[in-house]
Amino acid sequence: MITPSLVTATAVLRALVLRGMEHLVVAPGSRSAPLAYAAAAAHASGALSVHVRIDERDAGFTALGIARSTGLPCAVATTSGTAVGELLPAVMEASHAGVPVVVLSADRPPELRGTGANQTTRQPGMFENFVRAGVDLLPVRDPGLGEAEQRADAESFLTPVLDALHGDDESAPGPVHVNVALRDPLHPVSDDDHRHLHTWARALAEEVERAHADEPPARLAHPWSVLDEPFLTPDDAPVPDRSVTERLTLRGAVGAPHGAPLSRRTMTSGGPSAPDDAAQSEGTLPAPATTVRARPGTSRPVVLAGDGAGVATARFALAHGLPLLAEPSSNARTGEAAIASYESLLASSLGARVDSVVLVGRPTLSRPVSALLRRPDVRVVAVRPEPVPWFDRGRRPEQEVAGFAEAAGVVG
Repeated sequence: MITPSLVTATAVLRALVLRGMEHLVVAPGSRSAPLAYAAAAAHASGALSVHVRIDERDAGFTALGIARSTGLPCAVATTSGTAVGELLPAVMEASHAGVPVVVLSADRPPELRGTGANQTTRQPGMFENFVRAGVDLLPVRDPGLGEAEQRADAESFLTPVLDALHGDDESAPGPVHVNVALRDPLHPVSDDDHRHLHTWARALAEEVERAHADEPPARLAHPWSVLDEPFLTPDDAPVPDRSVTERLTLRGAVGAPHGAPLSRRTMTSGGPSAPDDAAQSEGTLPAPATTVRARPGTSRPVVLAGDGAGVATARFALAHGLPLLAEPSSNARTGEAAIASYESLLASSLGARVDSVVLVGRPTLSRPVSALLRRPDVRVVAVRPEPVPWFDRGRRPEQEVAGFAEAAGVVG
């Protein structure tokens, strides 16, 4: 018979890998040894990439970064006791950023809980304020169950929890907690155990290869977190043309007529822009001095790209000739529309002329930006195609729209 703790560990990792997990971070410990043995076998077969971090806090943030950068679930496995508590900061970050981190916490079996056993604490529910779902996965009650029945039993409890990684109509994607109670022995004790790990890992690698051949794993991370083109449908996708690029590179005077849109070149605080020496040195001619004309019905909007807004936001700003105020973590600080020193600009007389904001992503870093969003004379249109994880619904005053095209129509 296969050691039950190994059957549980392989069932848990298989369920995660089939949900698209490609990376697992392991903080070594005794109680989590079955998970480590299964992870090592999966890594050797190519089914999973395993990263080892000695410190649990380090492990938690490594998993957070991997999940955020890939958009796929990433698990972090720890031993029992206070080791699990070290993951709280990373779990909080994952919750507020909508990142699908899976906490795999090894635990003592029920008979050892509350008895003063070494390295124990109350692990189930430890992250209940920050995870989308959690489960306390207990050892099977019938030791006579076969391997297939044990695996099916574990997967039946895991399914609803892992479903919560996706979020739903009311909540964004985010972290989940799988607390795995494991009984001794915690390591392979027979040749059958070793053969089981090898066979399981090889079969899992083949299963992953077949699944990826048909369709790559779906990204689960909240669109503000990682996606290159978040919520930009083909109908919404702006295609910048030469006239748009020229409009953004025109040398406009600071004193542009009242009602004219603020272009990137007019949003300077020291008068008309000087010729572009770099452009001239490369043999290109500077654009002629002129003033950007307001389109009918336009206001004086800017685009504010908060955390994780993505390059689609930069494309939107460029295509519509709007100044782009992009935070460093927005992944949108690129292109001719982006203004590097926007905080200084917002504190100037030009900042006072802004009367509407297209907000994408989560603004996090700047008090001048927060002050702009609070101004009673500024209309804020937030592009939010689905629930966001960083505030309670109804607690912010922005007008929400589902996409860029709708935002462009609202601000004119």
